Amino acid sequence: MKRKITFFLLIIALALIQATLAHDVAFFGVRPDLLFFAAIFASLYFELLPALIFCLFAGFLKDSFLGVTLNTFLFPLWCIAIKQLARSVSIDNEFVASGLVLVAVFINDILIRVIFSPPVNPMPLGVFLKIIILGPVYTALVSFFMFRSAPFRKVINANYL
Repeated sequence: MKRKITFFLLIIALALIQATLAHDVAFFGVRPDLLFFAAIFASLYFELLPALIFCLFAGFLKDSFLGVTLNTFLFPLWCIAIKQLARSVSIDNEFVASGLVLVAVFINDILIRVIFSPPVNPMPLGVFLKIIILGPVYTALVSFFMFRSAPFRKVINANYL
């Protein structure tokens, strides 16, 4: 129970960082998607029901900052997909997990920006490609270091004891 409360507080901290400080570490105007990282992390290191609750909460927080309602529904779907993938593929180190983050963020950005975005105000192609390419790479790089950070390491080690 203590691990779940700790992770719940980590999600709130990541939401606050993404809403306030992430603008300061933007790389060519692209910020890391910290809440999607939290959803992927929960999918990898918690059982299905707590992971779904964490993903739903992270998606709700992200939608409350962006004003879009897609992440509340997509994050739990990603949780189920990652749980299914983890059954057949060993995700045992930070490199593989960061690669999973890269692919998941790339597909999620494609889904949100191409399929679910309205064609009323199209984005210029250069901006679109910059966001689609740099966003997942930047999030994967940040996630590699977050997987190795002390708070997340405590959650990982506590779940496998």
